[in-house]
This record gives sequence, C-alpha cells and structure tokens, in this order.
Amino acid sequence: MARLVYNQVWEDFAVDLHALRPKDGERALVIASGGCQALNLLLSPVASVLAVDHNEAQTRLLDNKMQFVASGDYQGLWEHYGIPAQRRAGSVYRRGAYGRFPVIRAYLRAVCGPAALQALAEAANGAERRQVLLRRVEPALWNGFSRILPTAAALLCGLHWRQALGAARHGQFWLRRACAGRLRRILGRFALRENYYWNQLIDGAYASEAHAPPYLQARNFSRLQSRLSQVQNVHGSLHAVLALQPSASVDLFNLLDLPEFLDNAGRRELLTELVRVARPGARLLTRSFAPRGVLPTHEALSYQRSLSSRLSRCERTASYARVHLYHVDSTI
Repeated sequence: MARLVYNQVWEDFAVDLHALRPKDGERALVIASGGCQALNLLLSPVASVLAVDHNEAQTRLLDNKMQFVASGDYQGLWEHYGIPAQRRAGSVYRRGAYGRFPVIRAYLRAVCGPAALQALAEAANGAERRQVLLRRVEPALWNGFSRILPTAAALLCGLHWRQALGAARHGQFWLRRACAGRLRRILGRFALRENYYWNQLIDGAYASEAHAPPYLQARNFSRLQSRLSQVQNVHGSLHAVLALQPSASVDLFNLLDLPEFLDNAGRRELLTELVRVARPGARLLTRSFAPRGVLPTHEALSYQRSLSSRLSRCERTASYARVHLYHVDSTI
C-alpha cells in the first residue's frame, strides 16, 4: 500500500447517517477511501454497498479490513486499525496524509502547551471548553507564524490542490481565515474524547474502543461479519464504474469530497451519470473545503439547503466548510 493517501475516512459518519437515512433494501455507492464508511454502512439497513476508488492502495486497504472480518478475527482488526495501531510506529496510521499527524500533534503541543490541550480534553462542558479554547489555545495557535500560512499548507493533510485553489478564490487564501471559525465551532461544541477525529489528532488515538468508528466496535462485529458479502470493493474511476451500473439502480451516494478534485467538465460528466443511475428519491451527499456548492445545477437534483446547513454545523471534523445534500427529484 505504498500509494496509500487516506488511512481512514475524515468525514463524520454520524452526519452521513443523518443525511442519507439508509432504509431496508437500498443500494449505496461510496468512495472507498479508508474503507470506514463502506463498513459502517453495513451496520445500517442497506441491502448492498458498492465501494469505488481509483487508487488501488485504497481498495487494498478496504480488502485488508474485510479479510479480518471474514475470518472472524476481531482482535486482528482492532490490533491493525484500532488504538494499538494508532500508538504503534510503522502501522497504517503512519502512512499517507494522516501519517503527518504526529508532526502536527507535536506542533500543537509545542505552541499551545500540553497543559492547555489537556485542559481542553478534560473540560466538563461546552462553556468550559470554549473558555480554554479562547484564553489558552487560540492565542497560541494563531501566532505570528501560523497567521501567514496559506490554506495550501493543508495539502500536508491530504487537501487536493483544486480545493486549496477554490478556497483562495472564495476569500480563504490564509489558513486562519479558512479554519479558525471551524475549529472554534468543533472544539467548543463537542467533547474532545467523544470526537474520535480530533481526539486522535491531539492525543494520538481514539479515547477508547467505545469512541472508535462503529465498524471497529466489538459489539458490532458479528453483524458486520454476517453482512460482509453485501460489500463490493472495486478499483477503478468513479466515472467508469458508474457507466457499468444499470439506470435507476442506486439509492444512496456518498462522494466524500471527490467533486472538488474535478474541473467543471469533469463535474458535469459525473453528474450526468449520477442522475442516470439514481433511483427516484435517491440521496446524494458530498462535502467541500471551500464555502460553495460543488455540483452543477441540474433539473433532476434538489439541493437540500436548510438541511445541508444544519449538517454542516454538526460535522465534527472541521475539514470542510460545507456539507451538501441533494435529493433526486422523483418526478424527473
């Protein structure tokens, strides 16, 4: 997996569930990425999950997770993808974009101080967290050095160059301008230990097994194993895979932030195929680093503006400015 970019998905699955609301018998199509969302979706009522990624290292990562599940080896899954792996040098968590997290964590400790970060983690409530954040963390974090970092610095964490360019075009050239408000919302609103995205960034691992992604929790393993045959893991471009799908055959789409990687022509081509394979009433979810829409307008798509705004406020990762939910109009 030398070409691995994402060792886990950095989109909030709790938001995915609220947005997509999977039902019995539905078929889902997701970007494989770290494999987390594909396996998490197996714990929902969907009939099948098609995971697609153009990077073979990403589909091999999902294959590896599936092998542990198929063999009934929960301990092996946990050792390779749970807290032990996050604490172990040389594990999958030391590769790809997130392999740079130890450097970011060391920087946060150096500029903010371990005591301030510990106080943020142990704050008893939102008011206390906000106080620690405003008085002890933010003044140190947004120092003379970090204030002049361009948004493109986030390329270290896997941001695509088109996303950085899009953010700059929307007045977010500076990293602080793009991220300060998001960090204040996330760290002030959500308990750190219950937010496994940020807990691992600041502390190096999930707070506990109970705070790990659903597919890694022991209580879900038997259901995961019983439904594993419902996952199809495909290496290839999303455009090519969509072209092979029957019309009106998919109910749920989770595209992560893929549309932001494409130019305008690529987005129009993608949207044409998405609408073709979508069943009436299908839900389509995507995200954007820049505060803008990412899909062209289309008569068959209904943008859920109000719900998208609420979902954006609930996202625990701070990686995105917006969550975008679309419904396919059943009358088209």
